[in-house]
Amino acid sequence: MDLGIAGKVSIVVGGARGIGLAVARELAAAKARVVIADVDGSNAAAAADKLARESAVEAIGTAMDITR
Repeated sequence: MDLGIAGKVSIVVGGARGIGLAVARELAAAKARVVIADVDGSNAAAAADKLARESAVEAIGTAMDITR
C-alpha cells in the first residue's frame, strides 16, 4: 500500500523500542525519512542507525523528553 509519504519527514516519539520502534520501521518501509526521539538519546541513536542500515532511508535519533 502506498501511503504517499515517501521522502517526507516523520517524527516518532518514544521510538527507540517497542511500539514506537515498530511504527518507525513501518514508516521507513514506506520510504519516509525518520526521526526517532526518545528520552534515552543513546538508544534512539542506535535504533536510528540500525533502521537506516536495514531500510536504506535517512534516519536520525535524538534525545527528547516531552514531559518537560
